[in-house]
Formats: sequence, C-alpha cells, structure tokens
Amino acid sequence: MTTLKEEIKNIPKPLSAFQYYLKSWNSLPESEKKPFQDKAIQAKKDYELKKQEIIKEYEQKSKCH
Repeated sequence: MTTLKEEIKNIPKPLSAFQYYLKSWNSLPESEKKPFQDKAIQAKKDYELKKQEIIKEYEQKSKCH
C-alpha cells in the first residue's frame, strides 16, 4: 500500500511558463526565430565590448597606482 506522500510524489509536476515557451520555441520555423537569435548575438557582442572596456579601465588604474 502506498502512502499519501508517495501518491502525491507520483503526480507529474506542472510545467512552468518557461517550459511551455521552450516547447513552442522548438516548433517555430527558423525565420521566426531569427530576430530573437540576432538580438541574442548583438547582446553578447555588446556585453563583450563592455567587459573589455571595464578590463582596460582597471588595467589603466592599476598602472597608475
């Protein structure tokens, strides 16, 4: 005989909004994904540029001290 806890554990967990999003993303045609992928690529480039700027600033500060 199973316990109440075991019964509840066996219930499938509900999906989150993100999981539903991922499921729909996988079925989107590439043409509909492209604008989002392009934004992600640009965001990564922006991040890398900003990171390099910060590194240079710290290097210059450390040379001055």
